Amino acid sequence: MATNFGGVACTFLRGTFPAKGERAHVWTLPGFNGYGILLLGSADSDGELEAVLYSTDAGCDAWYASLKALQGSITTATNDQGDVGAGLYVVQVTPLVKEAGLIPGTTTTTKGMIGIRFFVI
Repeated sequence: MATNFGGVACTFLRGTFPAKGERAHVWTLPGFNGYGILLLGSADSDGELEAVLYSTDAGCDAWYASLKALQGSITTATNDQGDVGAGLYVVQVTPLVKEAGLIPGTTTTTKGMIGIRFFVI
């Protein structure tokens, strides 16, 4: 499978997709032994991925704009291990960091890197 986030191709997409977990509210009361627990049901789990693209400088800028446009939407992704995450609500796409990424014999001159924070809903 091709590594991508929301259909936007990435050279690398590092990280995992957490599973939903049971939410609970735990409390104690003065004068009573033990704890009270209120189960709130299965809930979203947060996660973060690191996305990397080797391309031209302009290619990295366009890639970043495509990923930034996904912020606030629900999408799917496939990481480097081929794991597929579905129902990912994109909370934040961090600013683009660019480094020299020359690959001899290609037009690749730039390595673009971003972080993507999300919730599994």
